Amino acid sequence: PDAIAELVAASPLPLNVMLAPGTGPSVHALGALGVRRISVGSLIAQAAYSTAASLAGRLAEGATPECAGIRPEGAFTVMS
Repeated sequence: PDAIAELVAASPLPLNVMLAPGTGPSVHALGALGVRRISVGSLIAQAAYSTAASLAGRLAEGATPECAGIRPEGAFTVMS
């Protein structure tokens, strides 16, 4: 956190920080240090792929969509 605070203080531009699991301060702590942009890279996509694979596996094992954890509320509002 000290190095991040030093970079924020020294830069006339907003500081962007890449956040990785298990490393560094939280999003709120980074904001308090003056960080204005936080990137998570592909973490959100990886979480979505993992969830999709898990749900597909449950469905393939015979679970109903509801038992597999699939909730349709809002899922198709973009298409309507």
